[in-house]
Amino acid sequence: MPIIAYLRAHGGNDFLLHFAFFEQCEKRGILDKVDFALDPSSSRNYCLKLKQRFPQLHLVEELSFARRAMQWTEKSVGRFYGPIGYLDRFDAVCEGCGGHVHGQFMHSNPFRHYQRTRKRAFLFQSIESSALVYSSVKEAVRDADLIIARSKSTAKRAEEAGNKNIVTAIDIVFGLNPSDIEYKPGYSVGLRLPKDYTESYINELKRLISFLNNQNIPIDYSQAEPPLGNEMNKDSQLFRDFPHTNIFPGDDMYIPFSKKRDLIISQRLHTTLFSLIHGNTAILQFQIQEDTSKVAEILSDIGLSEIKVHKLTDFSLDEIQCFLDKPHVIHQDTLSSALDTARQKVKIGMDAFEDWVATL
Repeated sequence: MPIIAYLRAHGGNDFLLHFAFFEQCEKRGILDKVDFALDPSSSRNYCLKLKQRFPQLHLVEELSFARRAMQWTEKSVGRFYGPIGYLDRFDAVCEGCGGHVHGQFMHSNPFRHYQRTRKRAFLFQSIESSALVYSSVKEAVRDADLIIARSKSTAKRAEEAGNKNIVTAIDIVFGLNPSDIEYKPGYSVGLRLPKDYTESYINELKRLISFLNNQNIPIDYSQAEPPLGNEMNKDSQLFRDFPHTNIFPGDDMYIPFSKKRDLIISQRLHTTLFSLIHGNTAILQFQIQEDTSKVAEILSDIGLSEIKVHKLTDFSLDEIQCFLDKPHVIHQDTLSSALDTARQKVKIGMDAFEDWVATL
């Protein structure tokens, strides 16, 4: 069977996307036609979790002597392992689902250790102009055999980079379709810190947490990044006196958004998208990551532009109090129509992937 190397499978904020993708592959029988080899360089433990759920998956070193040699060299010597990748014989390599081709994260060709692997794809990705200023990233986007874009804007940027093999889809998380939606009273709150956070921003988050906890409403939080996340995880003064609060770190961070709540406060993309597929209609959304409009782009593409996406500079306790006093609630018919649109876009993306796999 063809062997596809699958890059950047990791936990934390992207974990549910990889599960969603391989679940789609499982339903379509693709896992029985192709050997996927997970590259564990991002998170070995997470790759092992994926293998536990999908036993058809492999790690790259299980199928490649070159990868075993690269790992040995990296551990023993610490360098000079890159050229060993030329010995690999993978049929294709994919930049895994949910990745964000953004200048903050990606400064070089994501396939640089897979030089002999000529069939390349970006799966359900956002691509930002900030990454395309790097020539090797732009070349990787230009030369890919398949780009499944998760927004129209990403498709346009990929086209501007010179690629002609683009399919406009949506985020793969919309491929998840919960059979039962459970209502849980209270709020779910997804917090995060920007790359260059300030002390005043941290203090504003703490003010928000203290304000919410004093409302005597059940609240579930996803743990933020350090240093605030460390305080949250230690059950610090932020939470010690509020037994009705719960904190969910790591791969459990999306649990609060798997229920229908009275209100969602989200500073992440996928806490919002996951809450939508679980029936949530009152969402206060902030775009904390700068130099991107991916949240607004994805929501617009499925007909949910009425969810206002606030910028980092808009974030304040006063803004949140205004929303709590008079929340904007999406009409249920609007949400249902948006989810139908999103699921159709996921199907378009997966159809394109299945067609691409057939060429290997």
